Amino acid sequence: QKLKFYTVAKIFGAIAELILFVFLVKFWSLLGAFWALMLGGFATVLACAFYASRLAPIKELFHFRLNVNLGSRLIQAGLVMTLTGTIFYLTNACIRIYIIHELGSISNGIYQVVLTITAFYAPLLTNGIWARIFQQASAHGLEKNTIHEWSDSFCVIALMAVSIQLGLLIYPTGLIHLLYSKSFYAAVSI
Repeated sequence: QKLKFYTVAKIFGAIAELILFVFLVKFWSLLGAFWALMLGGFATVLACAFYASRLAPIKELFHFRLNVNLGSRLIQAGLVMTLTGTIFYLTNACIRIYIIHELGSISNGIYQVVLTITAFYAPLLTNGIWARIFQQASAHGLEKNTIHEWSDSFCVIALMAVSIQLGLLIYPTGLIHLLYSKSFYAAVSI
């Protein structure tokens, strides 16, 4: 039931964000896009709060108090995520600069295919698993069954990702046509 509520709330938020995006970009261009993202996120939070209120009273769900220990841990986690995100961005920028300088801008466009696999297709493998695992870990902690399920999930993700990568190596034109379009066939030689 909880997973169903979460899924419906996220779908509602995505639809609200899409409608807001189309409407606001039409009238306010880039500024409208920024507002659409913010308002779409707000719509998702409201939908999640609505469905959460069906599971427990809102007063029990939200406790507005300052927890210094939790705040400190959140700041530490945020700093770590910021550092790793910055390192990823800088690494990607260095790779792009090298590719453009040594191989040309067309090769940089083909490099985007690799990044697209990571950015768009990897979440197809992981989102469903995370939706289940995070709820189970939150409900039961890191008990033996949760750890086993977590481990099994990583194995499934690794197997699927390696299968796609091997498919790209063995039969690149077919996989590129399936995942992208014929216009990316130039990536096969690279």
